[in-house]
Amino acid sequence: MDAEALAQLQDIALPPPVSWWPPAPGWWMLATLLLLALAWGLWAGWRWLRRNAPKRAALRQLKRGWRAYQTHQQGGQLVRELERLLKQTALSYFPREQVAPLYGAAWLQFLDRSGRTQGFTRGVGRWLGEELFQAQLPSHQPAQLQALVDLCRDWIKRQ
Repeated sequence: MDAEALAQLQDIALPPPVSWWPPAPGWWMLATLLLLALAWGLWAGWRWLRRNAPKRAALRQLKRGWRAYQTHQQGGQLVRELERLLKQTALSYFPREQVAPLYGAAWLQFLDRSGRTQGFTRGVGRWLGEELFQAQLPSHQPAQLQALVDLCRDWIKRQ
């Protein structure tokens, strides 16, 4: 081969590099799907927070009531507060017409049904029934009151 002819050869011409913008249609679809998934996740999270706000507030109030009992040792007041707290929480999750008129045995049966338990009609939860309307509540042991608070906490968490 002739050296002069080889010297006249030019290198292969390469096309310009592919630009990253604009992305291919597949990337646009993926970005759209990711944005939709993010929007749906934010919406679902917001709904979950709104739906569980009464539950979180009730659990905080339950904790405050138990601390107040530990400080002042007034079991009757704690039982009355628990009754009020459960009624408020029930009104947040069930129709007013169904919950508001309930008291006594009917109220305890409602709590058992809605909480999937028997602790209100057959356990320490019965203190929230007729005894609540007595002038002087019977004295309760701290262990019994702790069991009642635990029962109420479980009921609230199940709503």
